[in-house]
Amino acid sequence: YTVADDMQRGDLSKSMIMQIVPTIPERFFSDSAEIHFRRMIARCSIYSWYGDYSSLGEMMINRFKQDKTGKFSHSLLNKALHDHENTNDTVEKIKIMIKNKLTRNNYEMKNEDLDQVFNDLTFGKNKIIHAGFNKKEDYINGLVLSVHTLWCMEIRLTKLDVDLVDKKFSGLIEIVAQDHFGLDKKDIMTGSKVAQSDAMFKSWFMLQRWSEFNYKPFITEMIIVREINGDL
Repeated sequence: YTVADDMQRGDLSKSMIMQIVPTIPERFFSDSAEIHFRRMIARCSIYSWYGDYSSLGEMMINRFKQDKTGKFSHSLLNKALHDHENTNDTVEKIKIMIKNKLTRNNYEMKNEDLDQVFNDLTFGKNKIIHAGFNKKEDYINGLVLSVHTLWCMEIRLTKLDVDLVDKKFSGLIEIVAQDHFGLDKKDIMTGSKVAQSDAMFKSWFMLQRWSEFNYKPFITEMIIVREINGDL
């Protein structure tokens, strides 16, 4: 069992951190955890100043400050996943695959047929790659800071109705998605120039990874249900 690097904590010494982030100011190592958290809160407004999700950044920093393990969920996160353009693309691909299977199978969907659909969506040429929250607006509405990419996603077809008279189908798709609110070495070393230069990310990395602080990263979880429907 290997813990993802962005879920590691307290695993780096001062010298190791300075090798990873050579631009980090020496004075940061004298700052208290409280100062680092205040710096994160002050700077997070740069990425969380517009739209419905702008409160998520500060909310999740405060959750990080509580130093608790476990999962974090919130209705705003669920709404973000439900309404996002990338989710629309994912649901549309699932709908098309189910429609094609129903059409080829004379409007029937057996368990093995459904297994084939989701196997293709997981491993085949129609593999789903949910890009997370990476649209232009996500860089100012708090989603890049609070979630950005998705670590894993589980998709279930919970309902499927086929109308043989009108040649229509409808169903419900449940999506459970998770991410890690934590930084890995790659984020701060070879990630965006913003992450390498912004004091907020340097404080975040220190709070999580420096052995003197050892604050716990955590899992964010989003659960949504989306409808699918179409003609056959």
